[in-house]
Formats: sequence, C-alpha cells, structure tokens
Amino acid sequence: MKAKNIFFQIFSDGETLSSKRIFGAIGFVAFIVLLIMNYDNDSIKTLGYIASALLGLGTLETIMSNFKK
Repeated sequence: MKAKNIFFQIFSDGETLSSKRIFGAIGFVAFIVLLIMNYDNDSIKTLGYIASALLGLGTLETIMSNFKK
C-alpha cells in the first residue's frame, strides 16, 4: 500500500517528491552503471544528457519559484 502512495505522490502536483528528480536520479544511476560497464554508445550519452537535464530542471524550478516570492 505504501508503494502505491509513493507512486501517486511522484506524479501529483505540490508534493515533496518530484517526478523530474526521481526519473533524473534513476537515469543518472543507469548512466553511471553503463559507463562503468564500459559501454560506448550514442544513446548512452543521450541518456546522460537527459538525466542531467531532468535533475537540473528540477533544481532550476525550485530556485525560480523562490525568486518569484
């Protein structure tokens, strides 16, 4: 039951969990694991860019909301 609540919190607006941070972190961990396994592919590099952008956008959104106040 708790996993269901966490799932709904990730996708709901105004909660402490952010889908951008969650999916960015999952993508970044996958990117690091694939780099350690020595895969060299353009799609892995794209995964790194997307994961970093998701993490950065979540942070930028928090900073910009503080400036608006």
